[in-house]
Amino acid sequence: MVSQARVQTMDTEQQPPSASKPLPAEALFSSPLADNLKPALATTLTEARLYPIGETALVLEALQPMLRSQHRFQRNILNLSIALNQLKEKQTIHFSGLSLPKLEHLSLPDHSSLLDIVPGMNNLTLIFNPLISSIDSWQALLTALWEREINKPIDEHSNLSFPHSHAEQLIEFPIIYGGDHGPDLELVAEHCGLSSDDIIAAHSEAEYIVYFIGFQPGFAYLVGLAPQLITPRKGKPRTHIKAGSVGIGGSQTGIYPSDSPGGWQIIGRLSPRYKHKLFDAHRSPPSLLQAGNRVRFIPCND
Repeated sequence: MVSQARVQTMDTEQQPPSASKPLPAEALFSSPLADNLKPALATTLTEARLYPIGETALVLEALQPMLRSQHRFQRNILNLSIALNQLKEKQTIHFSGLSLPKLEHLSLPDHSSLLDIVPGMNNLTLIFNPLISSIDSWQALLTALWEREINKPIDEHSNLSFPHSHAEQLIEFPIIYGGDHGPDLELVAEHCGLSSDDIIAAHSEAEYIVYFIGFQPGFAYLVGLAPQLITPRKGKPRTHIKAGSVGIGGSQTGIYPSDSPGGWQIIGRLSPRYKHKLFDAHRSPPSLLQAGNRVRFIPCND
């Protein structure tokens, strides 16, 4: 039988050294390198908040996104994304036509620490390497850029517009509406109190803006749907929707880039004569559609 003394000795030996004598908290951040890993606190900005996710990402999102200001907020998100991409490419920052080679009282983080910029619906996520540039430097830069953008005078009644580098890119898709290609067209028409031809006309006459890419690789959320076409998503999603299917989900429309489950109302499908893939992992960039692109749908029969 093992003695009680021996058991106590074994227990002591199995404990990590720090268990008997905890390190003071300040010792965890005692080196210059560790300073870059100190957690940043959430910050309230104009119409937005900025907060960290772990040690390698910051998220800027709307405080209370409202439909009347959503377009303007999303335009600001895209402008911020463009400015950060220019910094990533080691260029002079151009922010909504305003050149910012440097910001007063701010040391810019090193461009090589910027790993990715992900614009979303009313938010933007920035991913960086904290061992190269601190989270504080990125927080300061995002704050300065955002405040400069959000405080620019804007005509609230003007149409949604994005920087020319994106807005000039109009992409047209030939769409076969209804039948086997659009099994929910009649349902949408019934919900909206319109004919199928009215749905097709309203859907194809509009010009849409890509807000962001999400749900699956290459799936672009498009805004600009005519109000009379707004239709709720299905209560029970389909388990399989074919690639190229065009759907309506609430006040948005979009094209499924690949076969997948989905809950949007399918009103048509991309014509087989359209040969460009919506998503190609071997292409740069992989997604055919990018935030800020303009999109139109062209009705066709084949």
